[in-house]
Amino acid sequence: WTCNFDRHPKRCIPKYEFSLLQSGDDKQSPGINYRTAQKYRVNDTDYRTLSKVYGLRFVVAITGKGGQFNIVNLFIAIGSGIGFMVIAGIVCDAILMYIHKSREKYKQGKFDVCEVDDEDPTATQNLTEA
Repeated sequence: WTCNFDRHPKRCIPKYEFSLLQSGDDKQSPGINYRTAQKYRVNDTDYRTLSKVYGLRFVVAITGKGGQFNIVNLFIAIGSGIGFMVIAGIVCDAILMYIHKSREKYKQGKFDVCEVDDEDPTATQNLTEA
């Protein structure tokens, strides 16, 4: 059955299904019908007890899924997602800067290079004001 454990457990109602496991051709001995032997020895004499087992056989199988909200798991998932996004940005940046065939164009677009004249004091002053 499917159950949400955030609600009351009594609201988890299973659905039952029944099916017949035997074939329809067995009209002489329907149901479970087999023999089993138990062997044992008493005073150096071998004995065997043969039992015929017959009747109904019930096979119970339970399947389902259940879930419950957990705030810790939510924050772990959000943190992992943010971490993966940061790592993806770093990996993509590294590929474009060092491996891609147009890496020089990418570097020029990424880094806006300003040349500063060391002898002109107004050039550094203009850069700090900007």
